[in-house]
Amino acid sequence: MDENVIAGMFTDTRFCQFQKFRWHGVVNGERVGVAVANKNPLYTTYALNKGHVEGLLAAKRGGRITRAFVVAVADGAYVAHRDAEEFHANVLAHLPTRSGQFGEFWSLSHYEMTGEEEPF
Repeated sequence: MDENVIAGMFTDTRFCQFQKFRWHGVVNGERVGVAVANKNPLYTTYALNKGHVEGLLAAKRGGRITRAFVVAVADGAYVAHRDAEEFHANVLAHLPTRSGQFGEFWSLSHYEMTGEEEPF
């Protein structure tokens, strides 16, 4: 899928938010699901709800969606996205979760979300 489609999902009428930090849409016949990893100005890491990722992966396995992504958002703006299945297998499965007000979540660095090395 074209990176610009996911980058513009917040203003693209093909997508809609069905729960806080959870989106879905239909693009070129593909049903797309998104879990948002959010970084607000008070923190230096992205928070990604474990239940949202589990629901996203279950929807993909069950055939309810054809594509699944985790999208990094900082201060309301798109930063990057990752294929949810690959991201879970290669990154999330190896990290501990934390308990929070909305359940378990991963606290992810910029590098973990984007793959971009930090300058120092």
